[in-house]
Amino acid sequence: MSKKKQSKPRRKAAAKTSRPVKTKKAAGNPALDLFAQAASLVSGGYLFDAIKVFERIVKEDRANELADDALVNAGLCYIQMRLYPDAIAQFTRVIQGFPDSTIAGVFGGQEVGKTAAKALLCRLRSYLAIGDVDSAKKDLASLEKYTDSYVVDAQGNKKTFHELGKEAFSALQHA
Repeated sequence: MSKKKQSKPRRKAAAKTSRPVKTKKAAGNPALDLFAQAASLVSGGYLFDAIKVFERIVKEDRANELADDALVNAGLCYIQMRLYPDAIAQFTRVIQGFPDSTIAGVFGGQEVGKTAAKALLCRLRSYLAIGDVDSAKKDLASLEKYTDSYVVDAQGNKKTFHELGKEAFSALQHA
């Protein structure tokens, strides 16, 4: 009996490119259905496909309450793939195009306040990731005015996006 040479397991790609089976519809709301589909794609690692679906939400109805959140989530997909310039562009679109929009409370989210504040924090982190500390400092200063925008942690404590931005700088200094 001959022994077969075992091949090494392949490494997973950073982002899959083919779509999994479609997910169930979410409550009959077309934008929410698309958002749920995109979230499912993200969970499965299909980040490029998820970005396309998030973008479709905005393209089909820019005035939809989920449009700003979809752009933020597309930016987060770019961060996961370490495509920081693309992420920065997405977050900038939110900050400039949706300055007064609020974070949608979909799928049990624990974030409250302005979507622009969340986008500023994400852009700040992206700038830090590419070493652009000056731009990150500007975003941190801009976050100061968003005292009503925060995240609630598992213990029920509130942290403003500005506080989280300061923590990102602190982590950078201790790295």
